[in-house]
Amino acid sequence: MYYILDEYEIIKEIFSDYFDKIKKNKNQAGFLLTELANRKRFEERVILLDVLTLKPAWEIKALEELGMYFFESGNYGSAETYFEKILSTDSFHAKALYYMALISLEQERYADTILYANNLVEERSKEFSPYYLLVKANFELGKYRESLKWAEKAPDYEKNEYEFISTWKSAILANDIHSDLSVLKKIFSGLKTTVV
Repeated sequence: MYYILDEYEIIKEIFSDYFDKIKKNKNQAGFLLTELANRKRFEERVILLDVLTLKPAWEIKALEELGMYFFESGNYGSAETYFEKILSTDSFHAKALYYMALISLEQERYADTILYANNLVEERSKEFSPYYLLVKANFELGKYRESLKWAEKAPDYEKNEYEFISTWKSAILANDIHSDLSVLKKIFSGLKTTVV
């Protein structure tokens, strides 16, 4: 009801008081978040997550979910705010680094993309690969050799992605128009056999 009347501070206070009273039952917050998502009540879910950013055991998880919500909504400014809060607590948080790099790439802030992606390389995350981000950002900055270096280091599964191959090819040709593209021919022939 408070949400409908735009009384966000009141509903935040109610949520906060509720979670203070049930501190022992941490699963209740997860249940409420799931229930709100299932009912497609995303705005109320955001309010609840905002409250949870101040609650022990939920601080990072709530910030992550808020960052992802705004990223998926295309609201990169708000997403950045939440991912930056995570990074201020844990400067090598893989998910926050990855999405900050993606946002920077999307907004054509290539030096920032490289900064976040390089930190992701140091983190050695298996879940979030920085290679395409580094290939693309270095290419866009005219650092073709650096772009090629990262392309060669990328895992094979990533080298099979269209955007990766396209940027890699452009970097090869921008570095030297007469370059041998046989390395890409092998990948394309491998793609043909998996598609057929």
